[in-house]
Amino acid sequence: MNESHIFLKANRRDTGKRAVKDVRNAGKIPGVFYIKAGENIPFTVETLDIRDVVYTSKTKIINLQIEGESDVHECVLKQVDFDPVTDKITHIDLYGIIGGAKMSVEVPVKFFGSARGVREGGLLQRTLRRVEVECLPKDLPTAIEIDVSDLGVGGSIYIKDIKIPGVEFLVPQDTAIASVIMPRVSKEVETPKEGAKTEGAAEPAADAKQKKSE
Repeated sequence: MNESHIFLKANRRDTGKRAVKDVRNAGKIPGVFYIKAGENIPFTVETLDIRDVVYTSKTKIINLQIEGESDVHECVLKQVDFDPVTDKITHIDLYGIIGGAKMSVEVPVKFFGSARGVREGGLLQRTLRRVEVECLPKDLPTAIEIDVSDLGVGGSIYIKDIKIPGVEFLVPQDTAIASVIMPRVSKEVETPKEGAKTEGAAEPAADAKQKKSE
């Protein structure tokens, strides 16, 4: 099988909050398979089986085999939800591929190059890991590759700076993808040099006694 493809086996599931909770309690991932002008199919998958689909730097075509069906559905990962506390996968949406129809999917963002601003002492801040795009299946990029080599301190790369034939970005054009910022430097508290007299310091004991006797 092509390395850009992955086989995924799924089971149908019931809908409703209780059913979803039972799926998660069993250690599995609930999801929905969507296809344009077709039936939406709720399903469950094993957690380990979905990791290669979610944790990847490239978009992969999924050959989805649903329980009780002989057909294999070609689809892509449309959306993935994570638990805000544990960061575990809580839900996935898969989108069926239809040859002549546009589709919207989230594509990984991949950075390469050594940012000029980092060599000048700045920090590279990546603000987008995945970005939603709309395109025909034939134009679907495996990743949005961003060269950060010319990015200087205070500079940013925006969605409007990225041009890919046949691909439309479904996020605002002024959305920042990466920036180089200067790290915050805490001000050091100046300590008086040894022997130096500071304002408001107590007078030596001998001087104090002399003034008292006067």
